[in-house]
Order: sequence, then C-alpha cells, then structure tokens
Amino acid sequence: MKNTTTTTTENPPADVDLLLSVDDDDDDTTTTNGEVDETTTSNKNTNTNTTHTKKTKKTLQPFEITHTVQHLRQQQDERKKISDTTLSIKWCTHEIFMVTLFLIASMMIGFIMYTDEQRKHPPEQQLNYFTTVDHWSNLKIRDIQHWCLNPSNSKCSSTCLNPLTARHKIGYKTWEEAYYGNVREATMAALEGGSTDIVFLGDSITEGWKGFSHGRLNPKKRENIRVFEHLFSKNYGYRSAQLQALALGISGDKTYNLLWRIQNGEIHESLNPHVWWISIGRNDFGKGAHHCSPELVLMGIIRVVEEVRAAKPHALVVVNSLLPLSETKDGHLFPPKGSKHRSVYQAIIEVNTKLQDYCSHHHNLHYFDATSIFLEHQTGGKKDIINDLEQELANYFIPDTLMADYLNPTAEGYQLWGAAIVKEYMETLKKKRAQHEEKSETTTDQDRIITTGADMIDDDAFGIWLPPN
Repeated sequence: MKNTTTTTTENPPADVDLLLSVDDDDDDTTTTNGEVDETTTSNKNTNTNTTHTKKTKKTLQPFEITHTVQHLRQQQDERKKISDTTLSIKWCTHEIFMVTLFLIASMMIGFIMYTDEQRKHPPEQQLNYFTTVDHWSNLKIRDIQHWCLNPSNSKCSSTCLNPLTARHKIGYKTWEEAYYGNVREATMAALEGGSTDIVFLGDSITEGWKGFSHGRLNPKKRENIRVFEHLFSKNYGYRSAQLQALALGISGDKTYNLLWRIQNGEIHESLNPHVWWISIGRNDFGKGAHHCSPELVLMGIIRVVEEVRAAKPHALVVVNSLLPLSETKDGHLFPPKGSKHRSVYQAIIEVNTKLQDYCSHHHNLHYFDATSIFLEHQTGGKKDIINDLEQELANYFIPDTLMADYLNPTAEGYQLWGAAIVKEYMETLKKKRAQHEEKSETTTDQDRIITTGADMIDDDAFGIWLPPN
C-alpha cells in the first residue's frame, strides 16, 4: 500500500489559544505559519475592552472621594440658591400684586369721592358753595376745581399760588415802606380816638386814593389827594367832606398779601371804624397769558373778608366789586370775536356775581357794585343799571377819562366812585350798621368762638411785625 502524504487543516491546540491570549503589552500576534490572523486580532480587541471595563470599576482613592463630596455640595448649594431666588421672585410678585391692588382700590375710592363732590358741586356751579362760608377755616384748597382761567393751560401753576396762605414781600424796599406807612397811619388813627367812618383795605386802587404808588407819592396821581380830602377828610376841616376815612393799600398786592398785612398790624386792636371797605382781588388773576381761575380769586377774597370778620366780629364789612378792566387798546371789555381764550373780564363777572351771593348770606356783609360807574355805552350814553352783564357789556367800554390805562381810576374816576360810596354809606350803610349793632348786642361771647391768624401777631408797642435782624 502506497503511503500518501495529505495536508490537513486542524484547529489549533489549546496551548495555541492560550498563546494568542496575550497581555495588553503584547503587540505582535501571529500564527504558526507567520501570517496575521484576523480572528486573533478581534479577540485581542475584545480582551482590551474587557480590561478597560475592569479598570473603571476600581476602588476610589481618598482624595477622589473628597473631590466628589465637594462637587456634590456645590450642586446642593446651587440648587438651594435657585430655590431661594424662585421664592424671592414669588414674594416680590405677591408684593407687587398687593401694591397694585391697593393703588387700584385707592383710585376707585378717590374717583367715587370726586364723583360725589362733583355731584354736590357740578362744574356749572363750582363757585356756589363759597357763598355759604361762615368762617375762614371752612375754606379748603382742595375745593378748587381749576387753578387756571383756561383749563387747557397748565402753565399758571407757577404764578397762581394758594390764596389761603398769607405771604409778605419783606425784602422789597418800596413794599416795606408802604407797609410800615400803613401801619403807622392805622396806629395813629387808633391812638387819636377820633371817629373813623371807613377804612379802605386793598391794592393799588386803594393806595391811589392817597396819590401814592408803592408807598411813594406818584406825580401822576397827585390830583387824587384833593379828591380824597374833599370826600373823606371830615376831621381835618374839609367842609365838603361828610365822612372820615383811611386808605390802606399797596400797589401790586394780591389777596394773600393783604391777608398778611391784616394779620400783622394794619388792623389795629383799637381801630374800630364803622365800616371796613375791602377792594382786592383783581391782581390775583395775574398778567400775561397764564391767568388764574375765578374760583381761586374768589377764595382769596373770601379768605380776606373772613379774616376781617374774625378780627372785628361786630363791624360791618363792605365788599367792593372788582372794577372792570380792558385787555384791548380801545377799552372794550371783551377780546375780538374768535378768541380762543376766556376774557379776564368774563371771569370778573363770575367773581362779582358770587361775591354778591356770598354777602347776601351774612347780615354783617354788604356788597357794593361799582361796575357801571366806569363804563359807557358805545353810543356815548351811560347806563346806571346793567342787567345780564355777560351779554350787554359786549357793547360797553371803559373811557380813558375814567381809567387812563384801563386798569386804575383817574381823578375823575375816583371822584365818581367816591361820591357813590358816600351816597351808599349815608342812605344804606348807616341803617344796616345800626341793625347789625342791635344783633351784636344780643350775641354773647359764647355764641361764637373766633379764631384768627391775627392772634399770632408779635405783641410790640403798636402791634407792628418787625423782620428779624
């Protein structure tokens, strides 16, 4: 039998497999024939992955544990901060909600109160509630609905001031001279003990009776002195004079300036005339385009009147109407047709109407209307009694013979006005004063508690307020 040599492929023995499973450091893996076996390479990769997996599961060292704990604590702190921030945001949101709710509630309450006030004092009757004022403490600045003459104009806030607060002009030399001059005259009249029929209180129109402006003689008004002496200087030998009067005025003063003067010496404790005659308020409208409202002016006038009533409860007080003025060059009372703004004189008409109503509610007040004295009709004829002023006065004007600047009376204007004052006093005020005195005698001091700002006057020899050194 012939021996045949056959080449047979056999599986490698176990020791070969063991040889092939070398360590990771063994990079050369071959077969017995010196060729690369792909299966063996694959086994190597598998063994390598198994070795790495085993390494990740090794026991942590102490420094690694510390690092891990710190990392976990940092994460916990961050979570706590986030939680605190979220809580703060929720709290702030709650606070904002509560504040918003409070503001809305306040606005609703304010709106309800405003609506109720408007119901009590509707716009067309804004000035009516002033007429029943019985004491200056009843006046409230919040009652003013509009501060500006034209509601659309809000730029008057710098010139239209609170009329309930007394203000002086100490520091202005001419005003100081006029003020101290008035105090001296009032003090002398009180100390003389003579009978004074009328004391005029006011602004430039009142000061003009003496021929003065800002406490100094004005050459243009010199003739006014003669008019005043022949009408109101009975005690000084003027046969034509039927009354004795004293004029205490300062040019440019507004109601709150006169209020301060009254509280600081111009109403002397011993000065008790038969009548206090008040003519103030026209300057309160202001100048230029930013005029103040009629209700603001009316409140200022009533504040002054109530101060006089509080200081002299048994006196008769006359409130003179605001004299007419013209904003045109020809003396007409109203601007040309088509004007976008209300005329100051339209506001004066409103104030005068309410002043008349106000005086009619108090037995010791008397309203004197001097409007018709200074007006003439366009045809040249005068009209003594004027009704429905807002319509009829459109055809009237102020003649320059009575008001050269259409603001302040001339000597002729003072003559006509003064004569009307004397006539009113002799025919009406005497009787009214007697009636008022009868009522005052039956009134005890407990019937009315009088509170006046004059109580704060410094007690010096003549009741004169002196500025600090």
